[in-house]
Amino acid sequence: MPCAMNDATPQSGRSSTSSPAPIDPLADALIAPFLQALHARGRLRVWSIVITIFGDLVQPRSQPGAPARLAFSDLGRLTDSLGIAPGALRTAISRLTKEGWLERHKTGRNAWYQLSDSGASSTMSAGQRIYADNTASSVERWRLEVYKNPELAASAALTSPHIPLGDQLVLTPIGASQGHKSVQARGQSRGQSRDQDANPIGGGATLVFEGTITALPDWLQDSLVDPGVTQDYRELATLLTALADDKTRLEALAPHEATVLRCLLLHFWRRLVLKHRPLPASLLPRDWPGLRCRELLPPLYQALWSASEAWVDAAGLAPRPAGQGLPFTQTVKRSDR
Repeated sequence: MPCAMNDATPQSGRSSTSSPAPIDPLADALIAPFLQALHARGRLRVWSIVITIFGDLVQPRSQPGAPARLAFSDLGRLTDSLGIAPGALRTAISRLTKEGWLERHKTGRNAWYQLSDSGASSTMSAGQRIYADNTASSVERWRLEVYKNPELAASAALTSPHIPLGDQLVLTPIGASQGHKSVQARGQSRGQSRDQDANPIGGGATLVFEGTITALPDWLQDSLVDPGVTQDYRELATLLTALADDKTRLEALAPHEATVLRCLLLHFWRRLVLKHRPLPASLLPRDWPGLRCRELLPPLYQALWSASEAWVDAAGLAPRPAGQGLPFTQTVKRSDR
């Protein structure tokens, strides 16, 4: 099983300064803003970009019993255009191989890499978040659990769909099949221990409210996603909005340039969407920039699809399995809010 990684992992896989490989001047005007943003926060975590590439471009070409592999030389040409130095790429590949994400296959002086079984499983699991809607379906009824012990609250809120609200509150959607109940508060019954609370979901909760949400304070909405992540979404939305005005030029990009831009779009999106749990759109501010990004990204990705898939074909990977098309499916519908 590969070690868990996030963008806070220390810098053994980061890039040293490198000038990107030459790109057609017309394409450069589209790609340059994303490259500038990619390098603006210091040295890159190259391993993360490599996982983006394998998860989006390579793994979908796998067939049963025949994992898709990408030549190191083709990977190098792609990362060179992303401004990643060859030495930084080799360091990242070595690390990912050592930690069980990638497997190496060599013939003579040529090397190919593929995701390991566990690496493929991890990226496919993440793909369910990356390519689907980044908000949960609409929710009408909720359970608010109040905990005396912050540690129990933190434990109860570890997994989706539980949503932490501060140190002692946990918000959980209630399935429609449970039927409507009036808002109620359940305290502790006499003779009942704190670990035997009547609450069927959050064991240890001292007080439980169930019902509908009729008003959402700003502080609650603002607390659902880290402010830094929201700001990153806002910056990405600005880049995507500018790119949307050049959709015709996107469709005319050559395969290499289209693939570079596709990798950039997916990497920015992937690193943000995996930083927070899926949230019902009804809980989020109507102008939350993550929703805007999710609206803008699929058509831009689609505009790059044909040319970038041609690049993958030219790299010698097997065709996508029959029936497998564009991975993005749902879009955020404002009318559902």
